Amino acid sequence: MRTAEPERAAHERTAALLAENEALRRENAALQSVKDALQESEGRYRRLFEDDLTGDVIAALDGRILACNAAFARIFGFALREEALGTDIRDLFEDPGDLDRVIARLRREGKVENEGRTRKRRDGTRIHVVENVVGRFSADGELIEIQGYIYDDSERKRAEKTLQENMEWYRQALDNPIIGYAHCEIVVDAAGKPVDYIYLEVNRAFEQFTGRAREDVLNRKVTEILAPEEAAGIIALYGNVALTGGSTTFQYPVPTLSKWFEVTAFSSQRGHVTTFFTDITERKRAEKALRESEERYRRLFEDDLTGDFLTALDGRILACNPAFARIFGFASIEDALDTNIGDLYEDAGDRDRLLARLRKEGKVENEGRVRKRRDGTRIHVVENMVGRFSADGELIETQGYVYDDSERKRAEEALRESEERFRAVLENSLDAAYRRNLQADRYDYISPVIREILGFAPEEMAAMDIEGVMDRIHPDDRPPVETKLNAAAASGKGFLVYRFLTKAGEYRWLEDHFTVTLDPGGRPLFRSGIIRDITERRRAEEAIRHHATELARIHRDLESAHREANLYLDILTHDIGNTENVANLYAELLADFVEGEAAVYVASLKRSIAKSIEILGTVSKIRQIHTGPPALRPTDLDAVIRAEIDHFPDIRLSYEGVPRQALADDLLPEVFTNLIGNAVKHGGPGVTVTVRVEAAEGGFVRVTVADTGRGVPGDQKEEIFHRYEKKQRGVGEGLGLYLVQILIDRYGGRIWVEDRVPGHPAAGAAFVFLLREAGGVPARP
Repeated sequence: MRTAEPERAAHERTAALLAENEALRRENAALQSVKDALQESEGRYRRLFEDDLTGDVIAALDGRILACNAAFARIFGFALREEALGTDIRDLFEDPGDLDRVIARLRREGKVENEGRTRKRRDGTRIHVVENVVGRFSADGELIEIQGYIYDDSERKRAEKTLQENMEWYRQALDNPIIGYAHCEIVVDAAGKPVDYIYLEVNRAFEQFTGRAREDVLNRKVTEILAPEEAAGIIALYGNVALTGGSTTFQYPVPTLSKWFEVTAFSSQRGHVTTFFTDITERKRAEKALRESEERYRRLFEDDLTGDFLTALDGRILACNPAFARIFGFASIEDALDTNIGDLYEDAGDRDRLLARLRKEGKVENEGRVRKRRDGTRIHVVENMVGRFSADGELIETQGYVYDDSERKRAEEALRESEERFRAVLENSLDAAYRRNLQADRYDYISPVIREILGFAPEEMAAMDIEGVMDRIHPDDRPPVETKLNAAAASGKGFLVYRFLTKAGEYRWLEDHFTVTLDPGGRPLFRSGIIRDITERRRAEEAIRHHATELARIHRDLESAHREANLYLDILTHDIGNTENVANLYAELLADFVEGEAAVYVASLKRSIAKSIEILGTVSKIRQIHTGPPALRPTDLDAVIRAEIDHFPDIRLSYEGVPRQALADDLLPEVFTNLIGNAVKHGGPGVTVTVRVEAAEGGFVRVTVADTGRGVPGDQKEEIFHRYEKKQRGVGEGLGLYLVQILIDRYGGRIWVEDRVPGHPAAGAAFVFLLREAGGVPARP
């Protein structure tokens, strides 16, 4: 018995210990469960705090921000929420004293609900927010922290302000003939439901839009004017506004009128509604067309222009559209599938950096990159990338939207190069380009060369207002400059010439070509132009004017001398001609009375007198040529040549020609008289002369007078027409060819001499000249 009792006690103790251990185990399990639940709850609430779109913040009573979420940082302009921690929340208050007032209210009321306030972002920008603030208190009721829940209400506030402005505009527009207006009384049934409304007032635009006269509408129900099915919807809308005191803007079709209206309705008296409406039928049609057009272009963009693709993390292309295949040089979509996207990167490391950014930010927007086509060609693309994540937040795939930006990039580079070239041209030009901002009254830009022209640096010119500029214009030049500047505001361009006082204190002449840029309302915005220093040119012009005056004086003197010389020449020609005629008469009488050697002397005397008469005739013709401009007319070239041939019956002369009309005057026969006479004189006995006429290029006729005489040596072919001028002659020698040359020049042609047989000067000469053909003049049969 004694042995059994200790064993029983031991068993009971063991059982008690086991029961206690089991109770402790269950308690530990329960505690662990509570701990897990608390951790899960804490994580859930932490995510709610961090992911909340409302800006959540906890601040100490001294204003220090102890905690905040990402939304708070974004609302107040912090790049990261860590930047916000530790800053003073007073810096975000428009009035720092607001914090003390909030703390006083929290101590008194415990919370502040839905209060709108103006706050400051980190950069000082004002925003409108709605705040809910709760105080955290100690066990003894002492306020220890402030919890705030804030959302940015700026857009709603701006919309509210816009609505208020619109309502004011509607009030002012009541009598506007292009905005319809109606004031109506709502009709309700026994249950208080709107069933109709009565028109109490309408304006002229109402009549125009609806086609209903005012007297036919006033004090009548809408159901008497519109079909019940058309009126039902607008009755409900107007009734809600009239009974609730709210306002609404909506668009409403009226099929019987084939119109759409945009309506704004509000109530200033219960049971009544005031409406403004405009006819938006054309706008609705345009919107429909625009939507259809937008849809077409959206499909074109998605299906053809943008390369869409899906890739695995290892880079395999899982899906893509035809545009992607085309952009990267694949023959088909199938050809692109199972290709590794890394093969299309210029830098293989770009792929890893992209994945890291997607894991961190979730997306990459509108980034330009250099990529490779399948054949290795480099192209510039713009990419938008989005990460696809698993339920536990793991990046599993990437979606990309890419378009080929190579042409734009090349154009941008070309534009940049062009701009650089243009700037280089401007800045290296001897002329100064400028643009003056007429609203700011300063130069936005002026070329550096202005320093060389006026001595002022560009920044010194930029600082000059219009008064400072005008003060430096010469007083005599200011009135016309001001007049032309005022006129340019209407014409858009102008041209000025004026003197400007340089920094060195001297006036320089400037030429200013400019244009004026106007805003849509016709107000001048900019004046752009080119300033050129024309001081030296003006000095040269002044010298030229002085020289021209002197030349005019000399010309008058020369004209006087010319008239006097012509008078003497006329007297000499007349008197010498009479004397020679008398001498010739006596020589002929003397020839009848002498014989032998005396007869030879008389014959020589007669030849000398004839030569003198010929010289006087040629000089008279040259003077006739120089007396004034030619009166050219179509001349029958064939008739002139045949008449001249008849004057030389004693020589062998052939004519090869086609009928042609040339521009000439009555002196044209002198050309053939001198050329044929020259051939006879220098050709000797038995000389043969050939006259040839043929067409030439450029509207000319080519005439050749060739002879079988002794020819013209090569070194004399140029000077033969100038012997008379150079005095390389005897008495009267070379005068005939000089006359021929000035006549051909007079007719707008050209004359020269060639070998009759090319390369054999001694075989004869060929005088060739061109005459302008008279177009449209009938040829001689």
